[in-house]
Amino acid sequence: MKTPDSKGTCAGPLRSSISIAALLSIAIVFGCICVRGQTPSLIPSPTATPVPTPTPIPPVIVVSSKDAPVITQTPLPGPQVTDQAVYWTVRDAILMALENNVDIAIEKKNLRIAEFNILSAEGFYDPFFVSTPTYSSAKQPNIGRFSGVASSVNSTNTNNLTLNGGIDKQFQPGGGSFTSNFSNPRITSNSGIVSPVYSPQLSFDYTQPLWRNRRIDNNRLQIYIAKKTLTLTDSQFRQQVISTIFLVQQAYWNLAFAVHNVTVQNEGVALAQKQVDDNQKQVNVGMLAPLDVVTVMATLETRRQALIQAENQASQAQTTLMNLVAPGAQAEIWTKEIVPTDFYEIPPSPASLDEAIANGYTNRPEADQFKYRKDIDRLNVDYFRNQTKPQINLVTSYSITGAGGTPTTSLSCPAGTTLASSFLCVPGNIQPTVVTSSVNSTFIGGYGTAIGNLLTNKYSTFSVGLNISLPFHNKTAQANLGRALATESQTELEERKQLQTIEVDVRNAYQSVVNAKKNLDASRLARQYAEIQLDGEQKKFAAGLSTTFLVLTRQNDLILARGSEVNALTAYNNAVSALQQATGTTLSSNNVEIK
Repeated sequence: MKTPDSKGTCAGPLRSSISIAALLSIAIVFGCICVRGQTPSLIPSPTATPVPTPTPIPPVIVVSSKDAPVITQTPLPGPQVTDQAVYWTVRDAILMALENNVDIAIEKKNLRIAEFNILSAEGFYDPFFVSTPTYSSAKQPNIGRFSGVASSVNSTNTNNLTLNGGIDKQFQPGGGSFTSNFSNPRITSNSGIVSPVYSPQLSFDYTQPLWRNRRIDNNRLQIYIAKKTLTLTDSQFRQQVISTIFLVQQAYWNLAFAVHNVTVQNEGVALAQKQVDDNQKQVNVGMLAPLDVVTVMATLETRRQALIQAENQASQAQTTLMNLVAPGAQAEIWTKEIVPTDFYEIPPSPASLDEAIANGYTNRPEADQFKYRKDIDRLNVDYFRNQTKPQINLVTSYSITGAGGTPTTSLSCPAGTTLASSFLCVPGNIQPTVVTSSVNSTFIGGYGTAIGNLLTNKYSTFSVGLNISLPFHNKTAQANLGRALATESQTELEERKQLQTIEVDVRNAYQSVVNAKKNLDASRLARQYAEIQLDGEQKKFAAGLSTTFLVLTRQNDLILARGSEVNALTAYNNAVSALQQATGTTLSSNNVEIK
């Protein structure tokens, strides 16, 4: 007789027991299956996992494109905050990002810059006050026959003080320009018949383009482009808000997945630890070999490693979300932990692919931006086409003048005598005669007399004419027009390409939602079946009908199934938010308005 060793002694009966139990179990299962209309008792039908209901959408969030705070139509309860953590719904995360996100703040500044560009361009048509006050003094040698000064005087002296001012104004309608000037010279001289003399003059000049630059010119072009650019920048701000909400949603659901994954890995560690304890008890009573405890302990440490990796993933997901909602590097949020309180299934907005594509064409900011770009291109084409025309300007001028002053006096000597430096006529030292200059009494007086003469409008000058400029060939204007037309055509091609991109984005996003939903439903069933399998395996192990290896395998399967379900829910929510972005419905789906 062969004496069995200790291993054979223990293993033989155990294998026999397992084989008998397995056959018995199979027989029971098949017997139950054969009963028509009954559900197998060992594999209960899984029940549907209740999907958490999302929080009802609160009032509309209003985002201002100005430097104004984000507001809601009615006050919302703030998120729960402790010293170490903030508990946020996905709505709270979106609201914080709309208030603090740096990229949104940058786009707001771009809008302000675009508004200032309009003001700067319109400033060209502001009226300007122009003044050039001057004073001059001149002394010339008295060598002219008709200098009006006695030959005994060495020089002619003239002093001129001019105080003038005027208004210059460019007109946006029609492109005309207006200039007015009021000049007030006061001249004193020893060579004139009137000194001092006042000669005020009021003049008006107006130039009106008749062909080139009449309907549009460079200054008006810059205003039109600045206004279109403001509208384009506003659309870019809307695009940035949509992009930020999308990124916040993705970061929030990824964080929720990471946190739930940590929970799943913790449950796996707890299951392994429980199995270690159970195996140790059975080793203590001699039902299992010590190697079974070692096997489970190795699995325990492997699951602890998976837990550490899950915690690291959660930490990185925290940082990603913080970066989107923090106003700066020193924000308080960096010192806290964000705890996501939402983890539900988002209902998709469009009911069909055709509806989704139509929404994409209608709502995507990129499609609107091409409309504004084409408007700018048309403005450039109109301007450069206008520049190919001849330049014909109507030039008009009207001025009125006044005069007034004090007649000068001179000393006159009899014939045959001259005025000496002693102011006596020599020879004979005769007293000279004082002679007053003959001036029309209308102009005798001071500055008031001169202004009065000006206002009578008797002394006026009017002129009208044409200023014609006709370049030969005009190659520069023709080249600029050709470039503008080519740019307009290029923009239309780029728009066509963008619309194709939108359709591809929508189709891919829609299909991703459909597939993600199927994957989510399958992962839920897989997790439920894994729970049933583990429960049955644990009961068999407790009855001595299973092994440690099988129990650990079922535990690993359950951990994997739970992680897959959490990941599938995250992927589905991310797919829905991606579809919202692709169709341009992110704002309406999240009840956000831009003012």
